[in-house]
Amino acid sequence: MYQIRGHFSKRHYSINRNLRQVCYLHLSLAILLILARLLAPEDFGLVAMCRVYTVFITMVAVQGLSDAIMQRAELEDDHIDAAFWFSLILALAIVALTFVFGSHISDLFDEPRLTTPLRVLSVTVLLAALQGIPEAMLRRTLAFRVLAIRSLVATCIGGGVGVGLATSGYGHWSLVGHYVGFSLSSAALLWVACDWRPSMRLSLSHLKELMGFSGHLTAARVVSAVTTRSPDVVIGVVLGAEALGFYTVGSRLLRQMIKALSTINRQVALPVFSRTQDQVGRLRRAFLDATRLTGLAAFPTFAAGAVLAPDVVPIWFGEQWQPCILLVQIMAARGFVRSLQPINTTLLTAVGRTDLHLRLRLGFAALALPALAASVSSGIYWVAAAMFPPAVIIMVATVWTICRHTRVTATDYVRQLFGPALATLVMAGAMLLTGGIHALRAVVVGG
Repeated sequence: MYQIRGHFSKRHYSINRNLRQVCYLHLSLAILLILARLLAPEDFGLVAMCRVYTVFITMVAVQGLSDAIMQRAELEDDHIDAAFWFSLILALAIVALTFVFGSHISDLFDEPRLTTPLRVLSVTVLLAALQGIPEAMLRRTLAFRVLAIRSLVATCIGGGVGVGLATSGYGHWSLVGHYVGFSLSSAALLWVACDWRPSMRLSLSHLKELMGFSGHLTAARVVSAVTTRSPDVVIGVVLGAEALGFYTVGSRLLRQMIKALSTINRQVALPVFSRTQDQVGRLRRAFLDATRLTGLAAFPTFAAGAVLAPDVVPIWFGEQWQPCILLVQIMAARGFVRSLQPINTTLLTAVGRTDLHLRLRLGFAALALPALAASVSSGIYWVAAAMFPPAVIIMVATVWTICRHTRVTATDYVRQLFGPALATLVMAGAMLLTGGIHALRAVVVGG
């Protein structure tokens, strides 16, 4: 039996945080930059249509069972084996169905070129199922250094495949290779790093125990995937692949920043919060510390991104990506809110209130989907802007929910963010109103 025990390691946290920042922010951004210079917006749009489907079915296949493995205080071998085999069997079934019905899925976008890339990208669902449980076991033991190195190496391999194909003129297949290369290398490295191996058993009773936790979490993630990817679907169908390409690059920059600046904290926070879920004082302090660290990292980054976008986008990505400038600025404004949500929802997950997580996701969907439908005919900028008010409303609702169900108060929460927000405001004002902006621009754009 595996039990959650031990204390939070600041050394592990620091190593994980620094390596993940290098991996996801700097390296991933560099790969995106290179691919954007080599490929057309339409290439990004075509693959984004495929990714709408694969991201959604990955949520279904993984079932939130990896988080259930991390969260459970007392864990038996049968729990781990049941989670692994169920995820793998479900992923195999989904991949098989995708190969059979891939052409029908591409018909939804009225884009026959999607069929073969869609089938190839469905393999990443199987790879996600293969690595879900080993990754959960490593996170459970706080092996963050191993996970950080895995991500760094996998990003290099996936990026190398994508850039190599792009320089050889393979167009959108370069992005397909990028995603498959990353997933394949990531799964292989996890199995090398993790000493756990599955037994040939699937206990339905143990699976049912995990499902009690993961059911709400999976539903919440499915709702989140539908809401997050709905703009891609609507833009692809209504405005076409090129418009979707511009939107994809702008939104991907936002997602890369959030992954680097807040998802790092979330991946550390879930096992840490789970370890202290019965120690209210320690849990409160850990949550507030994670919130402050997220604000310190995220707020200046998004502010600088908004201010520097007019210079950075055309110089780094090329003149063909000029329409992304305003998108990046709008996405940066959304980033202030979205960067905090992973930590907030992780706290609810760690204390077993995945039902509240689901309700909040449903609330966001109820607000965002009508806003999307009303704005898409006006263009991609209006779509991006329309997602901001629902995000703010749900952020406030999430904090209110946390205050109701934990010992965290609204004053505590705001106090953690006041310093980062004030410092960011001063920084942004100095960048806009003084000559220091020119020096910073010179560093960023190289001239």
